Amino acid sequence: INVVRALVTTSLRTGAPAPARVATDLGVAGGHAAAVGLAELLDRGGRSARMPALQAAQRIALRSTPLANALREVVRTGEPDERIAAVAALGTVGDGRDVQLVLALAASERGSARTVCFDALRAITGADLPPSAARWHRHCKTARQRAALLLPGVLDRMEAMPDERDTAPDLRRIVRSAWAAPELIHEAIGAWLHSPNRRLREAALVLVADLRLADFAQRVQRTARHVAGGKLVEAASRAQTVLGTADRSLADSARTR
Repeated sequence: INVVRALVTTSLRTGAPAPARVATDLGVAGGHAAAVGLAELLDRGGRSARMPALQAAQRIALRSTPLANALREVVRTGEPDERIAAVAALGTVGDGRDVQLVLALAASERGSARTVCFDALRAITGADLPPSAARWHRHCKTARQRAALLLPGVLDRMEAMPDERDTAPDLRRIVRSAWAAPELIHEAIGAWLHSPNRRLREAALVLVADLRLADFAQRVQRTARHVAGGKLVEAASRAQTVLGTADRSLADSARTR
C-alpha cells in the first residue's frame, strides 16, 4: 500500500497526464493496494484522472470502503459522464447501501445511462428485475428485511456447527444475502478470522474471497502466516489471490495438497 500511495503522490505532484496513467496502471495491476490508490486519485486527482480511475475501479472489482466512498462522492457531485461511470463501478464495488443512490440517479436518466444504473443494481443484488424503480425498491426493501431476520440465525448456526458438518450450504446463503446486510457480515468475518476454531477461520477466508472484501486484506495476510494444513491453507491462498496479496509459498503449498 505504501508503494502505491507514494506512486499516487508523485503523480499528483507531477500533474497531468501522470495521474491518469497511474490510474490505468493500477487497474491493470489490481489488488487491494490498487483500490486504495484509486480512491486517492478519485479524491485528489482532478478531472483528467477521474474517468481512468473510474474505469479502473470497475475493472479491479474489489469491495473496498475507501474506494466505494470515493465512488459515492462522484455519483453525488461529478459530471454527468463521471456519475454514470461511478455507478457502473459501484456495480462491482458497492453493496446494498448504494441501492437508493443508484435508484435516485436512474430516476433522472434516460436511455443508455439509465440502463447502466439498473445493470449496477443487478450486479449488486444478483436479482434480474425489469428497469422499474418501484419494483427494485420493493425488492431491495424486502431483501434487507429478510436478511435481517435470517442471517443472524445462519451465523449462529455456523458458530455452533460441529466440525464434521458441511458448511457450504450456509456459506452460499451468506454470500447470496451479504449485499443486503454488509455490516453484519463484516462483523462476523472479522470475529471469525481471529477465532481459535479452524472451521470458522476457513469460513471467513472463503467469504472474503467470494465477496471480494478488500478491507480484510491485511487481516487475511496475518491469518495466512499462521495456517498449516489442508483446507485452511487452500482458503487462505485463494483469499490472498483474489485480494492481490498472494504469498507464492502459500500458493505453492495449497497446490501440492
